[in-house]
Amino acid sequence: MESTYTIFLATVKENKDSPKLYPLISELCFELSRKKIQRLKDEHNIYNRLGELFELYAKALHEEGLKNTRALNSVIDGLLKASSYEQEAFLYKTIYEKEQLEKSIFHQKQHIRATLTQMFDTLEHHIESMQEETKLHALSALSDAKLKGIEMLGILHETTSEALLTTLEKGSDIVDTIYEITKNLSFQAISERELSKKRMMDISHTVISAAIEIADEDLGHAKDILEGTVNGVREGIAKAIDKFKNDLKFAPTEEIEGLLETDLTQLRKELLKVDEQF
Repeated sequence: MESTYTIFLATVKENKDSPKLYPLISELCFELSRKKIQRLKDEHNIYNRLGELFELYAKALHEEGLKNTRALNSVIDGLLKASSYEQEAFLYKTIYEKEQLEKSIFHQKQHIRATLTQMFDTLEHHIESMQEETKLHALSALSDAKLKGIEMLGILHETTSEALLTTLEKGSDIVDTIYEITKNLSFQAISERELSKKRMMDISHTVISAAIEIADEDLGHAKDILEGTVNGVREGIAKAIDKFKNDLKFAPTEEIEGLLETDLTQLRKELLKVDEQF
């Protein structure tokens, strides 16, 4: 501790007349304190060490005649920064990993959608050469499949499962990460086509079913998985409804005319019941 005191005192004395003295004190306290606690594991010992350093820095400031609130504020700022340094570094690392995971999910989803589109085109080409009766049924079946592909219901279960498994493998910030993932998946899937209670419930069921399957296999994280998923899906639904309301305000005339063919009163009643049925 004597070397820390000596370094701090000498640096303050050397820069006493500098206009950047107080930021320097804060940064100096941070660097010196971080090094002093970086090998300590027990939180009690860390807090004790930081308390001792606070007294040491205050003593040095007193010796240099810096007996003012601003100087001590700078010391406290540096100590606080040192105390949370490792946690903040871990937080930023986790945020980065979550962003990378979301990017990976997005690109994989785009790739799957491109594959499905190509497959639809291939099937449609072959349907053209079928007998008329078979052709009609095949086109109807293909149309149903396209709807599922467009709104991701065909791959939503798999996408959700893979995202949850990746999150569990990383093992950090599970609830919040799953919340963000399921919120975004639900919102994107719902927003791809017309808004209806049935679609929202189908998509919710798909995402939550995938989460339940993962939770059944990982009972240790089951509560975190389900908590993050249920809250994420609920928020995804709310976000989709808000988007629908906002889009109506700026929709072009032709879209508004198309909506006139929809029973908006019935749609409103259905949307009001979504949260209850969810």
